[in-house]
Amino acid sequence: MALDVSALTAYSDEISSGLAKQIVLSASTIQGDLVSKKFGVFGDTFKLNFVKSTMVGTNALCNNTDAGSTVMAQGSISMCPITFPQSICLDTLKGYWYDFEMERSYNPETLGTFQEVFAANKMETIAKELDKIAWQGNKSNGAGNLALCDGFLATATALTGEVTLTRATQSTGTIYAYVDSILALVPAEILDKVELYLSPVDFQMYLSSLVAKNLYAYNTQSTGIKSISHPGSIGMTVHSVNGLSGAQSGTFIATNKENIVLAFGGDNDLSFDMWYSKDLQALKINSKTKMGTGFYFPELVVRSA
Repeated sequence: MALDVSALTAYSDEISSGLAKQIVLSASTIQGDLVSKKFGVFGDTFKLNFVKSTMVGTNALCNNTDAGSTVMAQGSISMCPITFPQSICLDTLKGYWYDFEMERSYNPETLGTFQEVFAANKMETIAKELDKIAWQGNKSNGAGNLALCDGFLATATALTGEVTLTRATQSTGTIYAYVDSILALVPAEILDKVELYLSPVDFQMYLSSLVAKNLYAYNTQSTGIKSISHPGSIGMTVHSVNGLSGAQSGTFIATNKENIVLAFGGDNDLSFDMWYSKDLQALKINSKTKMGTGFYFPELVVRSA
């Protein structure tokens, strides 16, 4: 039984665009429908067009004097091309491949083909990295993958006119009051539909605080809580965001879902390829995407500072 990596090349060649899109769609921020999404963006900048209006009425008869205002404005999202290249020596791959094929010979129903399992692993890993970049990326101060693009935290910091709250390290005993203090800063226009994004660690502390205050109704059929309505609010939903894993305690963004945008490039910007390099005696992997983050209305954003 010899190691044959040719199937990996054929597998990725056949559905390269589909695999690339699957990576993007697998990111937990997209799967969880946490933010607004824009797909098929072309170029290095995506324009956010919006209109703000005020209307002023009158009791006067036959009055044709204009009143109120219409403001048509445009924000922008800087798009970042991101490539994940990797080489795997065939000698390194052989041991895993032999074990996999032996197990598959006894259990073919539960395991996919080698190319399916291998590609799925790489795609899942890339999706997790993109999700973290989308939230914690910082081109000025980030390290490793986080330096590849500005995520929501960095984009929010660059806004003008947003509301800020000094970040504070949280505990089970403090985080409920902390969320209340965030709620107190939310603009009235979005009080009934505001989303609060927390790291998984802070979200777990928040759930524990609800239990301690007897404000949490446990459902024995539940398989995991990722979002919950904040008791005492008319419309705040608190979310656990995988992309904020590892962020400092107390880090948050609060806004309405329609105001926070994650953009991805078009088909020409998305690819996932695997091939065998005979001269290097290695399996080569190359995944490309293009992404950016932004907000329509800065005044509707509350963030930690």
